[in-house]
Amino acid sequence: MSRARKLLLAMCLLLPVAAWAGNVPSAKGLFEFRQIATLSKGLERALAARGARVAIIGRVGLPPSVMPPGVEYSHAGFAVYSTIRTADNRMVPGYAVYNLYQGDARTGVSFLMQDYPVDYFAAIHVLKAGVVIPSEKLQRELAETIFSPVYQSLHNPRYSVLANPFRTDYQNCTGFVLDVVFAAIYRTGDPRRIKTNIAAYFEPQPIRVDGLKLAMADATMADVSTDDHTGPIATATFESIARFLVNNGIAKEAFSFVVEPTTLYGSITELQL
Repeated sequence: MSRARKLLLAMCLLLPVAAWAGNVPSAKGLFEFRQIATLSKGLERALAARGARVAIIGRVGLPPSVMPPGVEYSHAGFAVYSTIRTADNRMVPGYAVYNLYQGDARTGVSFLMQDYPVDYFAAIHVLKAGVVIPSEKLQRELAETIFSPVYQSLHNPRYSVLANPFRTDYQNCTGFVLDVVFAAIYRTGDPRRIKTNIAAYFEPQPIRVDGLKLAMADATMADVSTDDHTGPIATATFESIARFLVNNGIAKEAFSFVVEPTTLYGSITELQL
């Protein structure tokens, strides 16, 4: 079999391995704009009603069928209440989303981006948002961190969908969120101290992936690396970050905000952890 055919076969077999935490800001989703807008604005109202200045939000950016067991949300970022600029150049209060994207080229290189909820949810596969509102104290510390030079300094552009959250070799979107959370908790921008505390107190999500597929993905895909793992694969996920905050008493509230596609009725349900 030629190298080209082998690569094509690998891509077909391994798309779920590399895609489940894919961070593609521009991909077209399944829903109409009015449905996405209903989810986005409904979520903003739910956050504002709770007085949330900073929340961690997750989205279902890929079909649930390709997600690893125990992982529902493929991407996470920070929703931050601040003054934002509208399309007609007005400055109004609202939520902006701060997060890390890999981009649709899947080159294994990431970048930081600030967008808005309607953009953040544009390419979702389920009209649902996962939400964790940190404690009031942690919200203040997160806001200080996000609006400081520490936020940018924590970005590692070497992207791997399976990044080990205990190490600095690679980073994915959820690993970046986790680093910022620990930077805020411990009031530090020192990567060594951040990773030491993550290793001491955070339990990553085990990722069960077929060994052959994983080996092929590691060999053929720029955004899949496993050389930062010495045992079973585990990484940061929205769910594992939510569990950490809830279990340690530093989450004010955790829930899912869901919109029914036909009626556009929004409701709050229990966050499955």
